[in-house]
Formats: sequence, C-alpha cells, structure tokens
Amino acid sequence: MTDLDPTRPKWPQVAAELAARIERGDSGFTPGSMITGPMVQAEFGLAKATSAKVFTELRRRKLVRTEFGMGSFVTDQDERG
Repeated sequence: MTDLDPTRPKWPQVAAELAARIERGDSGFTPGSMITGPMVQAEFGLAKATSAKVFTELRRRKLVRTEFGMGSFVTDQDERG
C-alpha cells in the first residue's frame, strides 16, 4: 500500500500519483493499459466512492478514458490533445 499524507484528502493525492505514473509511462500505465477501481482501492486503501473521485479527475485531465462495461484505459498523447 502506498503511503498518503493523513492530513490531506486522499483522492487528490492518489490522482496526482497515478497521473505522474501515466505521464512517466511506468509499467502498467502505458497507453491502452487498463486501470481498475479495485486495483486503486487495494494499493491506496481507498473506499469505492473515493476511487470514483480519482477516476473522475483522471478523466477530466484526459489521462484515462472509461468505456462502459469495459473499464478505464490509459490514453495516448493524441487522445489527450
């Protein structure tokens, strides 16, 4: 589990960490890679509602796209604009 600052809200910290991983192209965070809610919840110790906020932020930043019934996938540079 990744450590978070307990004095700050969790979801922005997790969103920033995942955004950094995506932007660096870390293993598992390359374009087309699937990121799941349970994966994020387990790694960061988040509730389902909190992980939903993380995905909302990542979508807002165009770092992931969510396909109904399929999951969330890391976008490539073209999709990010």
